[in-house]
Amino acid sequence: MDTPIQQPRHTQNAPLQSPAQTPLINQRGFIPFAIGYLMLLGVVAGGAYYLGVTHGRSDSSVQPNQIANSVNPSQPATEPTKPSPSIPSVKAGYRQYINSKLHYGFSYPSTDSLYECPDTSCLSIARISLRIRTLGSYDLIPNDVKGSLMKADLLCGAGGRGHAVSCQNISVEDNSNTLGFKGYKAMRTKVIINTGAGFPSGDYPDMAYVYLLPKTIKGPGLLDYAGIVFAVDHPSSANLAELQNIADTFFTF
Repeated sequence: MDTPIQQPRHTQNAPLQSPAQTPLINQRGFIPFAIGYLMLLGVVAGGAYYLGVTHGRSDSSVQPNQIANSVNPSQPATEPTKPSPSIPSVKAGYRQYINSKLHYGFSYPSTDSLYECPDTSCLSIARISLRIRTLGSYDLIPNDVKGSLMKADLLCGAGGRGHAVSCQNISVEDNSNTLGFKGYKAMRTKVIINTGAGFPSGDYPDMAYVYLLPKTIKGPGLLDYAGIVFAVDHPSSANLAELQNIADTFFTF
């Protein structure tokens, strides 16, 4: 009996993909990925640019201060501006005289009238016979100030009408006022021969105060201004006390 020939049985498998279909599917998946990647690069690049610009602006805003605070070796350093010296305050009951040309000043009682010469080289207060006048460099020899003051008249010889005045200098002392300004005090004996000047004749202890100006200033002609002298014509104890009080307020600036 013949064995029947069996026909081969075919099992159904998943359909096979053709070679042409696989690259197509890969390309379709790659395109969205590429677009997303490019967008991410754009965001990163834009952020980096923004940060760079912001940092650049920040640096530019700080740079002037850094330059101002740094030392440039090619340029000399600028010295700080020195503050202007202050003028002392006026105490109660006094007013202040300031000579901006010669750079000095002082205070005097507000009830007094201060007479000023037209050339601003002399001042006076009649009530106490006070006189204030400039001294030239011929009266104040730099290397021998005390010796030159011992020989100077210091407002002694100019007596009023009808009487004669002379002085015998005794000593010249260093003197500093309460404001800290250094000067000199000349001690002397004043001899007055009175013929109607209102002050008795006689010999009187007297003094004059001298302060140097910050620098010698050229005046008209051969004159110059190197210092200031304070003195009184009538050396009563009251006048000398007021002379000392006024000279004690002398200052320079």
